[in-house]
Amino acid sequence: MLANVAAEFPYFAGRIWLNSAHQGPLPKSAVLAAQGAVRQKAFPSSITEEEFDDVPSRLRAAIGHISKLPSDEIILGNGGSYGLNLLAAGLPWKHGDEIVIAEDEFPATIIPWLRLRDLGVQIRLISTDGSGGLVAETLRKAITKRTRLVCASWVNSYTGWRLDLPSISRECGTHDVLFVLNLSQGLGARDLNLDGLEVAAVTCCGYKWLCGPYGTGFAWVEPKLLKRMQCCQTNWWAHREWAKKHSFEGVPPSIGARAFDIGCTANFLNFVPWTVSLQLLHGRNLRNIEVHNEKLTEHFIEGLDKTRYAVDSTQDPMHRSSVLIISHSDPSMNRRVVDHLRDNKIDVAFRNKKVRLSPHFFNTRQEIDATLDALHCCK
Repeated sequence: MLANVAAEFPYFAGRIWLNSAHQGPLPKSAVLAAQGAVRQKAFPSSITEEEFDDVPSRLRAAIGHISKLPSDEIILGNGGSYGLNLLAAGLPWKHGDEIVIAEDEFPATIIPWLRLRDLGVQIRLISTDGSGGLVAETLRKAITKRTRLVCASWVNSYTGWRLDLPSISRECGTHDVLFVLNLSQGLGARDLNLDGLEVAAVTCCGYKWLCGPYGTGFAWVEPKLLKRMQCCQTNWWAHREWAKKHSFEGVPPSIGARAFDIGCTANFLNFVPWTVSLQLLHGRNLRNIEVHNEKLTEHFIEGLDKTRYAVDSTQDPMHRSSVLIISHSDPSMNRRVVDHLRDNKIDVAFRNKKVRLSPHFFNTRQEIDATLDALHCCK
């Protein structure tokens, strides 16, 4: 299923890209789709009215296939924070409500909630006790009678820690607390199945493991919860049938998830190529991609010189992800290590003063070997 992947990624110019946790590259088929969208904008007569519906409809279907969520419940956004901002602005908050978030979360998972402090909502950043990620026991101790919502990343951007989703969602369900999940560092690298889990909402960017253009993303909110949310924005195209009446009496009628879409959902330049990327990932099967990425990670860990480098991300199979964190035995060397790899045409990330690698389905065992060779000759 992963055969001929290299043909879809011919643009690396001899470099090794191990940084999909930052930006996933556009495959060739998506680049061609983007070029077609640019041509359409250059010659607008080629854009049909039907495409203003077809573009978002095809994207919703592609997201639904990847996430296993109902396509008609998908909210189209522009990044991982989009869905969190909808929830922060749309839910009926009360003075004294609490939101619980791990203190080592990436800022995109924290910042959207902070403005609720003006309403008397307490944002509690809890310690993960050095484990590298949130576990059910820690969450159980943190939840109080005032806790209304828990927000967490499926995979932590800084530590690579992957949540045990069943135990975390069960803990939230037991205490009648909303569980909001940021999928940005997991979906695309791993297979996802939320069936039977107590998840109230998810949000996800599209430009990391899902290999979409920058400025893409989606959200999903459980339908009963969505009905309780205030829609703080809308656009005329979503309500065009109502708008055609030109009476503008009352407020626009409820149209479900589409009412919460970001405006201009026929975003030809972004949504057309992203749809193609999602279709490519789905065609390769996320479970196959997950297994491939796990094998690359295991091969890297096995080959790493442990006298010079430590693996800082967990090696526990239950919590390991495709985000791999390592550190030189002399941590002050980590910046130099990243620069050395870049000089050797290998791109990784420098995060929290450590080295972060994030191999994806287009990477090969040979590229991992080349990275290990470069690491072991770094002085």
